[in-house]
Amino acid sequence: MSAITEARVVRPGLLVSLGTGVKGNTRYYKELLEAPHESDGGVLRSKWNTTKVVFDPDEQERAEKVRRKARSLIEGVCAYSAFGLLCPEENAELLMERIRDARQLAKDFNDEASLAHVRVDVIFGRIAQDDVEAVRAIAGELRDLMRDMQTGIAELDVKKVRAAADKATNVAKMVPEASRERLADAIKVARREATRIKKAGATVGMAIDRAVIERIERSRTAFLDLENEAVAAAPQAVGVAIDMGPIDFARKDTEDTGEAGLYPGGMPLDLGA
Repeated sequence: MSAITEARVVRPGLLVSLGTGVKGNTRYYKELLEAPHESDGGVLRSKWNTTKVVFDPDEQERAEKVRRKARSLIEGVCAYSAFGLLCPEENAELLMERIRDARQLAKDFNDEASLAHVRVDVIFGRIAQDDVEAVRAIAGELRDLMRDMQTGIAELDVKKVRAAADKATNVAKMVPEASRERLADAIKVARREATRIKKAGATVGMAIDRAVIERIERSRTAFLDLENEAVAAAPQAVGVAIDMGPIDFARKDTEDTGEAGLYPGGMPLDLGA
């Protein structure tokens, strides 16, 4: 185990699981075309024909717009990560306001709709100040994103570099200022190199700036000691107290165009339909 030369920390906050969907107004009909049977190689094959029927297309379109708007309200105060939405502690009160607004949007639509029903489900788990695994997970994703930036530069892949830089900028909301500055430097040089690559176009034999890759590598390796030990920061702001109901470990099924997920042990948030 390597020695720890500097304590790395993340800002405490919430890991948010958001599920939105539209149910009703749609029906699917399945027709069996080919019964399950064993084919070449011993695999089991079957074939179905599925027909989707939307009874009121206009109402369905309006329902989808409401769903997307409700979802964007909540996502707007969070950072995207590979394991869910992350909300810094200082944004907790704003997050609660956005959740109420999103649920109100859904309620207003549902009160007037005839067939479609928009749902907004939110549960979350708190990233505690001593949550070592959360610290490692966040630091690990940032290292992976910086590696993607390096690979993108080596492959002259502008889209890959910029996509990784955008994601890293988002996740960086969950690390303290000192770490954000280190990460910001890597992102800055990566974006600059991506711009240089794009301007060069399809120039054959374009020289790769190895200094840029090495500079990103120095930032990336700064997070490596978190594989062995991690220390989380003390809360920078007091979260909002909410009267919660009992923990519900049941997973909600998705319907129609919905997406949903569950953070194990997360707390159900019921702000009214």
